[in-house]
Amino acid sequence: MEEKSYKTGRIEYLDIFRAFGIILMIMGHIKFGSYFDKWIHAFHMPMFFFVSGWFFKTKESIGTQIAKKVRSLLLPYVFWEIFLWAILMIFVSEYRSLQTLQYIFTENTYKIPIENGTFGISPIPGAMWFLTALFFVELIYILLDWVLGCNWKLHVAVIFISCTGMLVPTLMTFRLPLALDSAFVGIGLFHIARMTKGSKAERIMDLKPWQTLTIGAVVSISIIICPTINMRTGNYGWYITF
Repeated sequence: MEEKSYKTGRIEYLDIFRAFGIILMIMGHIKFGSYFDKWIHAFHMPMFFFVSGWFFKTKESIGTQIAKKVRSLLLPYVFWEIFLWAILMIFVSEYRSLQTLQYIFTENTYKIPIENGTFGISPIPGAMWFLTALFFVELIYILLDWVLGCNWKLHVAVIFISCTGMLVPTLMTFRLPLALDSAFVGIGLFHIARMTKGSKAERIMDLKPWQTLTIGAVVSISIIICPTINMRTGNYGWYITF
């Protein structure tokens, strides 16, 4: 696998990691039951923020980095949300309102119509909050790294921002626009991945099968017994456990 990855320029185990997350995301939208839904929501979106941090690089200028994120995350979000809204409002009454278009650019985590009783599916616009969340994760982290550097100041800032993101949905009667509070939490996951890449901490992932299964079982049990975790809706169960 290492030889093949070297030849293709891809890291295969990370491709498998992301593919696994995408499959779980699809299964979550299909609905496989409340216990399964609760289980996957605890980690299937957090893992995407984590793996994004694995690829963080500081070799390019700050302007180049931000421009790339605008092209790869923000512009696709704007284009596809407007395009799909225009299509869906033909068939779905909930979308025949300019208020829905307003929510696409403000409270896109929960106010865009999700459930569609007519077709029994979850329309895409309500599920694209992740693009804006990841954009803000990348943007804020690039700026933090540029201003503070990779040191204890960055660690403290990330902890503060992540805790703020978890507390906002609980302490306030509204969500921050464009999934910004979810992005605050995602910054913590992003930072952990960046800090473990290429370090001694990376060895923790080199586990034997029985160790992986044991840890998986313990984590799965804790997910089931704790309150619901869902980054889109701003629920983080027991904060320390999360």
